[in-house]
Amino acid sequence: MKLFKFLTAFIFLFILFVWISFSGCHKNSSSDPIELDSISVGVILPMDNANSQLMLNSMKLAFKEVNDAGGVGIGYPLRIELRSSEGYNREVIATDMAINIIETTNQFVGFTSCYSSSSIGIATNICKKEGIGAISGCASISTLSSISDYFERLCPVDKYEAEIIKIKAQDFGINKVAIAMQAEEPYCQSISEEFQFIFGSGANLKVEFFKNDEEYDNKLEQLIEENPDAIMISMLDYVNYSEFLEKLNQISSKIDLSNTYFILCNGLYSADFFKAQINQLLGEINGNPKNFGAISFPETNSVDFKYFESNLLETYNQNVGAYNAQYYDIGYLFALAIEQAFFSVNIEDIESFRSMVGSNIRGVSRPDAGDFNVNPSQGWETMKIAAVKGSIDYSGASGNCNIDSEGNVTTSYKVFTIKDSGSGPYFDAIEYLNPAKK
Repeated sequence: MKLFKFLTAFIFLFILFVWISFSGCHKNSSSDPIELDSISVGVILPMDNANSQLMLNSMKLAFKEVNDAGGVGIGYPLRIELRSSEGYNREVIATDMAINIIETTNQFVGFTSCYSSSSIGIATNICKKEGIGAISGCASISTLSSISDYFERLCPVDKYEAEIIKIKAQDFGINKVAIAMQAEEPYCQSISEEFQFIFGSGANLKVEFFKNDEEYDNKLEQLIEENPDAIMISMLDYVNYSEFLEKLNQISSKIDLSNTYFILCNGLYSADFFKAQINQLLGEINGNPKNFGAISFPETNSVDFKYFESNLLETYNQNVGAYNAQYYDIGYLFALAIEQAFFSVNIEDIESFRSMVGSNIRGVSRPDAGDFNVNPSQGWETMKIAAVKGSIDYSGASGNCNIDSEGNVTTSYKVFTIKDSGSGPYFDAIEYLNPAKK
């Protein structure tokens, strides 16, 4: 009996020793993501803008889905290194923030940027000079086309927005448009010039407004003295357009603007806009909405948009807003580009690995013969297996992620208007148009 008890105890202790040894080996294995350093993507957004947190959450969601399903490579988790580009000169600030990330962040592999102003700095000073990849979700200025093989964006160039709002203006019988433009803002300058070119002689008048402009009253009189059918508000920053609308409201008692349309650039598609004095923009003229604009927006019936929409609401209690789907797709494009970089470069050579990630982005985004089609609704495990097997073509929630040789895409647009049912203003869709399907 004693021998039996001794053997039983010995067997138990042996099994326990083996289990502990195995557990210890497993815990110290490089396949355990908890023991690995994370791989970081620098995200530079103007965090004083209401849309930026919504964009950030969208990219965080993609990374969360990847990390929850095992991460990239042998289990590396993805993380975001966030900096804000808020301030007067976003081009300079974004460049400084990017350099700070490069100097302070281990295993950093690329950037995500925002509006044209900040993206110009990153594309010119980081992508072009340093060979580091960057993707913007909403930089639309045409001069960024072909600026670098390492820079791309998931939104169309400004000429498409200009075409859409021209179509709607003509539908509403608008023949003469005066443009109120925020000074020294690249996007506002670009969309104004594109609209003027496409609309023709009826949009010759453009007036630039500075913050706290000493000539505000004179410029307002210049803007409306020829009784335009519509005023286009080409502004991006709240401090600028709120001041413009406040000044416009002050002169509305002297000048009747009840039959004047307002054309809104996509930079105004933000909850911030509702804090400004927008009452004079609301209502109808001859059965048409008095205000309207166009913004790049995905087709909402696609499987992957619905998948993203559902997960975003569940995770962040957030409805899909401006450019949210683009930033979700940016997260997955980086994950796939990183995954494929492991095949050819050792991550310990971080500069070479980083360069390979930047080179891979366009390859995983567009179709080539024999590509595996991958998308978020498949789940990261399936996408990762496809990436390991060979070349892939990512299809996402934003509608078109096929980045062309100039670093551009073309997607559908939502023509929107602002309404107020009595409980507060909100954006309402008029229709969806796709320039690529005209």
